[in-house]
Amino acid sequence: MRGGRRLIGAVGAFLIVVAAAALIQMTRVHLESWEWRLAPSAAPPKVHFADRDYKRGSPKPSVPPGYVKRGETSGGGLIYTWSTSGEPQVILYVRAGRGVWPYALMGGP
Repeated sequence: MRGGRRLIGAVGAFLIVVAAAALIQMTRVHLESWEWRLAPSAAPPKVHFADRDYKRGSPKPSVPPGYVKRGETSGGGLIYTWSTSGEPQVILYVRAGRGVWPYALMGGP
């Protein structure tokens, strides 16, 4: 009987460690992208780019002309901005699969 209790205790401890690790990872992803997931999606509700945060808008048919690829989201989406200058962008676009989403700058200057 002792062996069975030890096994149950070990399995219980293992499950607690796995659950804690998953919760920590989900919290990290939530802080970064506003999603409660183990990994961020390619076009999450929030994107951090060039030291600024951007909030996702409604999907669009395509990236407008004049926007150039400048990076990737943590989930693998392609980030497009109006220019390659170091100036903060007011709007950027993220292409993820066949979808395109605009992102608006959050906060002040």
